Amino acid sequence: MDDKTRALLGDREAAKRLTDAGVVLMQGDCLELLQDIPDGSVDMVLTDPPYSSGGMYRSDRANGSSKKYQSTDTKDIKPDFAGDNRDQRSFTLWETFWVSAAKKKMRPGGIAVIFTDWRQLAATIDAVQCGGLVYRGVIPWIKTAARPQKGRFTQNAEYCVWASNGHIPNEGGNYKGYFVCNPKATSRRIHATEKPIELLEHLMAIAPDGGTVMDMFMGSGSTGVACVNTGRKFIGIELDPGYFEAAKQRIEEAQAQARLAWNTRAPILSAEELQRLEAQP
Repeated sequence: MDDKTRALLGDREAAKRLTDAGVVLMQGDCLELLQDIPDGSVDMVLTDPPYSSGGMYRSDRANGSSKKYQSTDTKDIKPDFAGDNRDQRSFTLWETFWVSAAKKKMRPGGIAVIFTDWRQLAATIDAVQCGGLVYRGVIPWIKTAARPQKGRFTQNAEYCVWASNGHIPNEGGNYKGYFVCNPKATSRRIHATEKPIELLEHLMAIAPDGGTVMDMFMGSGSTGVACVNTGRKFIGIELDPGYFEAAKQRIEEAQAQARLAWNTRAPILSAEELQRLEAQP
C-alpha cells in the first residue's frame, strides 16, 4: 500500500465516506484486510471468532467444527469452518494479533465484545489485554435449554469478554450485563455456531445510534443483520467464501425489509467498490 493510500485511509473524511455507505463486506483473512479499514472509524467490535475448543484434549480440538459443536444425533450437519484447531498457546497469540490490529481501527473509547466459551475464557481475557484494550468484564449468555449431562453441571452458557479502547465516557444508558435466550434450532441455522439476532442487538446497544460495528469473523452475517435492524453501519469480514456469500444474501434480505419499513437505501459495497472509494480525491 503506497503512502497516498495510507494517508487517505487515515483521514477521518475518508472514514466517513466508507461508513456512510451503510454496509461494507470483505472476503479474506481479517489480519490482511483490516489494514484497509480507516483507523479510528469503528465504534464497536462485536465478533465471534473460532474458539479452537470443543474438547478437553488436543486430539478433541483437532476434530472438525461440525463434529465438535453439533450433537451426534443431529441430521442437519453444518459445514466445517476454518481456523478452529489451534492449541492453547497459538490460540492466545493469534487472538492477540487480531485484537491489536482491530484496536487501531477503533475510535478512542470504542467497545469490543468478543464471544468465547468456558475453556477459552481466560485466554481471551489475556488476549484483549495483550492486544492493548482495557478489560472491562464478562457478559454471560445463558441458554435456558441445554443438553443435560449425568453427574455434571449443565454447560448452558457462553461468554462475551468486553473491553474498551481506553477510557469510556460517563454517558449513555445502562446495559444489562447478561442475556438469556436460546440459540436457533440447528435446522434454522446456516452456520454451526450462529448467534441469535436478539442477543447481538442487545450487545450492540452500547454502540452509538447510527455508529459503525465491525465483525472480523462474520460467519453467516448475523451481526450485519442486527446492524441493519438497529440502524447501525456494518463492516464485515469473512474468510470462507461460502459463508461470505450466505452472509451477503442475508444482509441484503434484511436491507430489503428495512427499506420497506424506513424507505432508505444502504448499499453493500464489494472490495472493488471500496477500493474505488479509497481512490477518490
